[in-house]
Amino acid sequence: LRSSEVAELRLDDIHWRLGTLRVRQGKVRRDLLLPLVEPVASAIVAYLRDGRPTTAAREVFRKCTAPAGSISWTVVYEVVRKALGSAGIEAKHWGPHMFRHARATSLLQRGVPLKTIGDLLGHRVPEATSIYCKLAVEDLRVVALDIPEAAARPAEVPAPVPVPAPAPAAAERPVRRDIVLRPYAAAEEAR
Repeated sequence: LRSSEVAELRLDDIHWRLGTLRVRQGKVRRDLLLPLVEPVASAIVAYLRDGRPTTAAREVFRKCTAPAGSISWTVVYEVVRKALGSAGIEAKHWGPHMFRHARATSLLQRGVPLKTIGDLLGHRVPEATSIYCKLAVEDLRVVALDIPEAAARPAEVPAPVPVPAPAPAAAERPVRRDIVLRPYAAAEEAR
C-alpha cells in the first residue's frame, strides 16, 4: 500500500467476514479489493484492542499524542523509517515505498505476470509497474539464452552500397543549399 492509503484506511474498509480489505486509491481514483491475510488481520485487531485511542472516529489509525486526530502519510513514513533503523536495515531509499518495490520484485521472481502485479499495486498502465520490478543480475542470468559459438564471432560487415539520388521531378524547384536557416541566431545576437 502507499503511505497515504494506509493513513486513509477506515474501519468500514475492513470486511472481516469476507476476509477483504478495501483500499481507496486516491492517486488513481479507484478502489482496490485485497485479501485480508491472517497476519495483517491479527495486527489490526491487536492495534484496535491495545493501541488505538478510544474515539468514535472511523479512521483505523489515529494519533496517540496531542493534537488528536487522523494520521497523515508523513506519520506512516516516519514510523517505517524508525522501524527500519531500529532493525538495522540499510537501504538506498528508506520509507514505505520500498515495501512496494520489494513485493513487486518478489512476485516477479515467482513468475507472477506483470499485469497481475500492476493490478495488485493499483497501476493503470504497465509502464508504471515495470519501474518496481527490478531483477537481480543472477535472476537475469538464469533466463538468458545461450549464444551459439558461431553467432558469438563477429561477422564480416559488407561495404555499404551507394544508392543513386533520385532525379528531381519536373514540377519541383531545385533546393538552394546556400541558405541556412538559424531560428535562434537573431535571439543570440540580441543578447
